[in-house]
Amino acid sequence: MKKKIFIWLFLFFFSEIIAQDATISIPNLTAAVNTNILIPINITPLENVGSITLKIKYDSKIISFEDEIINNAIIGGFFNINSDADNTIIVSWYSISPIKLNGKLFDLKFNYLGGNGAIKFDFVEITNNLSVSYSVAKIDGSIASESNNTPIFVNVLPDTTISELETLVYQYTANDQDGDLLSFSMVTGPVGATITNSGLFTWTSENRVDISQTIIVSLTDQSETVFDTAEVSLLTNIEDRANNIPTKLSLFQNYPNPFNPSTEIRYSLSEASKVTIKIYNSIGQEIATLVNKFQDSGQYSVIFNAGNQPSGIFLYSINADEYVLVKKMLLLK
Repeated sequence: MKKKIFIWLFLFFFSEIIAQDATISIPNLTAAVNTNILIPINITPLENVGSITLKIKYDSKIISFEDEIINNAIIGGFFNINSDADNTIIVSWYSISPIKLNGKLFDLKFNYLGGNGAIKFDFVEITNNLSVSYSVAKIDGSIASESNNTPIFVNVLPDTTISELETLVYQYTANDQDGDLLSFSMVTGPVGATITNSGLFTWTSENRVDISQTIIVSLTDQSETVFDTAEVSLLTNIEDRANNIPTKLSLFQNYPNPFNPSTEIRYSLSEASKVTIKIYNSIGQEIATLVNKFQDSGQYSVIFNAGNQPSGIFLYSINADEYVLVKKMLLLK
């Protein structure tokens, strides 16, 4: 009988221990670029703790670890901290005398370099004084700039004219006041055109392609994205190269796009025509007539001001004699 009672008490005590759960967490923080920050590691109440092992991963492009723990609230025992080449901080502690944990365990000291990044638990094991592991939930954290500055294009591809089979190479450049990592990508462009993450644009024009190509490049710092639009015109024969006379009716992509509140719409006429250019909202309602007159062959442009319009997609069309061309544009306020 005494043996059964002892077993029952042991199982009850054991089940009480393993039933205790906790949550360990890292908060989401903001900081000024190039400043030292303290990132706390927090835990909900947990008793009879005999050992702790944590592996915490971070992005070394965003923060750099200062190999230092501050405000350590874990009393007694043996404490050790290491960091490896894989951007992982390894924290271990054990004691023969179990303790209670509650609130902040300690602060990790970092230098914030700029940008947005995660700080994650790669491994968590917390045991009691009998070396039985607790069930511990993990909540990862993050670090970001206190106020994000919009990235800015510095050098962008200008509207230009090239010949058939000519290779166009251009290096886009940009700046970010926060020091965030910037990345370029192609939104719209001709077949075969490429741009690297660092902004190197390359395209070789082909025979029988459209006389005009619209190139839209995006720039992002992972928090905000901006766009740049360029038009590349093609000279398709010797006569055109000599006179730069349009060979067909063309309606180019507006610039800038997206825009706020004004944008330029360019078009070309291969022959004298009665020209009408109109603007429509996304449900097809006409909201403006920009051009309505007879024009000679040549290159033209007109400005559309959407100051009294809400953000959204708009259509613009050109009607010259019996030909109609339509394109989209985006107003962002």
